Amino acid sequence: MTTTAQKTHQEHGRERAGALRYLVACLVGLLGCVGLTAPLSADLRPIVGQWAMIAVYAVYGALLTRTDLQSKRLPDALTLSLASALAGAAIGLAITTGNVMAAVISIALGFGLAIMLILMGATGQIGFGDVKLALGIGLLTGWHAWYLPLLAIALAYVLALPHAIIGVALRTRGRATADLPFGPYLIAAGMILAIAAAVLGTVAQAKPGVKGIPEVLRYLLHASCTTFCTHHESIERRLSAPRHQPAGVNRVTFSLPRRHAYKSAGA
Repeated sequence: MTTTAQKTHQEHGRERAGALRYLVACLVGLLGCVGLTAPLSADLRPIVGQWAMIAVYAVYGALLTRTDLQSKRLPDALTLSLASALAGAAIGLAITTGNVMAAVISIALGFGLAIMLILMGATGQIGFGDVKLALGIGLLTGWHAWYLPLLAIALAYVLALPHAIIGVALRTRGRATADLPFGPYLIAAGMILAIAAAVLGTVAQAKPGVKGIPEVLRYLLHASCTTFCTHHESIERRLSAPRHQPAGVNRVTFSLPRRHAYKSAGA
């Protein structure tokens, strides 16, 4: 009985320590984001805040990738701390920018993405570490657009496809292969989409009339086509314009000697 009571006490102690760790991570993310973006101008706050969230995600992502490749597990101390820090950063960015709805949507998308992975994990291909990692991915990408968390999952499968094909090919030849760790691909997909969305958001910030990622993409495509057409027209005008000879310069012409046809004497 004493041993069982000690184990129960230790488990409660670990749970309290974990809850305190996640609370501290959330407060650090909130206060750090507020302190970083509050002194800035209104147009720079969302840009700096988004890149700060990406930096936090990159640090945790590197640690999670190394752990998953070495031990094939994603510890709660990293996945849930990442989600807590990003949730705090999203709340802090909402306070300084006034965009409360974006924070609410990103937090909701984080939980929604985790629930979707739980349903997908019923097949046994996704572990609960990936589910907890999905909280951070949904928070990071959901701040920009509601559909980016779904694209992150799809992109992760695309990135993992070559590894899966190679594994299947080796198994058919009778070679032993290691299990496919899905965490690094999830982390890479979230990072790629977050950076792309942040870059497009910076372009949208520079063009007030352009809002949303689809409109930014259309604007960039239109600007690229316009620049190409303008450059092409300028080249055509230069080629078709008559060349004027500078004054005082005599044109030197060369004439080749004509070849005369000689008839033979017997002709």
